[in-house]
Amino acid sequence: MIAGYLAAKYPVKKLVLLAPSRRFLSFKQITRDIGNVVYDGIRGRLRENQIYAHYSKKLRSVPVKANIEFLKLIRHTRSYVHQIKAPVLIAQGQQDNMVPYKTALHLDKEIASEQKEIVLFEKSRHLLCLGSDGESLNKIVLDFLNT
Repeated sequence: MIAGYLAAKYPVKKLVLLAPSRRFLSFKQITRDIGNVVYDGIRGRLRENQIYAHYSKKLRSVPVKANIEFLKLIRHTRSYVHQIKAPVLIAQGQQDNMVPYKTALHLDKEIASEQKEIVLFEKSRHLLCLGSDGESLNKIVLDFLNT
C-alpha cells in the first residue's frame, strides 16, 4: 500500500502490488488455519505445524505498536488508491490468511489505471515470494515490468 500511495502521488511507469493490504484478515482462512493448528496439537504434531511456528515467532517479535501503526497506514493510504494511473500488476495468494484474496478484486475496481492485471495463486499464502509459486511470480513480475 505504500507503493500504491507513492504511485498516486508521483509519476511512476508501472506498479507491482504483492498481497496488498487494502483489506486485511481473511477470517475464513484464519478459521481453517486454527483448525489445522488444533488438529496438529491434538495429534502431538504442533511443533511441525508451519502456521503455528510462524505466528508463535511473530507474536514474540512484532511489537503491538507496529501493528497499530500498520492499521494507521492502511487508513491513510486508502483514499489515494483511486488516483493510481500507472499500469498495475496485482498478485495475491488465495490461501493468504492476512489479506483476503478478494482484496485484489476490490482494488481492480478502485484503481483508476486503465491497464490492470490480477494474478491469483491458488495455493500461495501471504509471503508469495517465499512460497511454491515464487519462481512463477518472479517471471510474471519481470514480464510485466519489461513490456
